[in-house]
Amino acid sequence: MNKKIEIRHRGVTVNIARFAAVKQGVKYNEYVIPDYSSGKRVRHVRATEESARAKAKEICEALAAGQPDLLEWSQSLRDDIRQALKLTDGTGVSIGEVAHTYMAASKLVGPDEILLACHHWRELRPNKKLTPKVTQEGVEEYLASREG
Repeated sequence: MNKKIEIRHRGVTVNIARFAAVKQGVKYNEYVIPDYSSGKRVRHVRATEESARAKAKEICEALAAGQPDLLEWSQSLRDDIRQALKLTDGTGVSIGEVAHTYMAASKLVGPDEILLACHHWRELRPNKKLTPKVTQEGVEEYLASREG
């Protein structure tokens, strides 16, 4: 028995085909969602109607936004991005800035030592604020401190 389910979202329509099969006396349903967003036909198969509807809505979103590459992201990657956005919310720093800072810090001390380096710096930092100086003046102060 074939049944078509039509999903419309943001002006895009995706059809879900339901196929029923009986194996050893047990009835199984599978839901097939065709995806042409990449220019090629891809068939997504789901076991439940709810998950098939969710996938169809996801395809509609990507097609409506003109971003079919979002469909290739795994669910764990999407979850990681959502978690990162939650963690940076309210800090005033964008996720791009956080990623750039992390990348730069990991080049300096290694990814597993970033937090330790921050704690170390906080404990041993100078009490006064750093002020910009002319290079020659900074060199003279540095050499004088080395002699002492």
